[in-house]
Amino acid sequence: MAERKFYETMIVVKVLSEDEPIDSSDLANVAYQITEGDCSGVVASSKSEQLTAKEAAEALIAQGSDPEFFRLDSEGNEIES
Repeated sequence: MAERKFYETMIVVKVLSEDEPIDSSDLANVAYQITEGDCSGVVASSKSEQLTAKEAAEALIAQGSDPEFFRLDSEGNEIES
């Protein structure tokens, strides 16, 4: 079996809005406001970095997700199907 790869990508989006700041807690809403709404936006930067399985498990936990999302335990070990 090929070694699994995990990546973390950081995307910074600059949004210009009028009258009030945009609610950035809902990514679908941000995209809608840029493409269909009254805001202007652009991807200002992006960066991808390869993670080890343990780093991926830790990143999932830090996001409030579960390592099982990628079939990993909290130490980055593969969980049997």
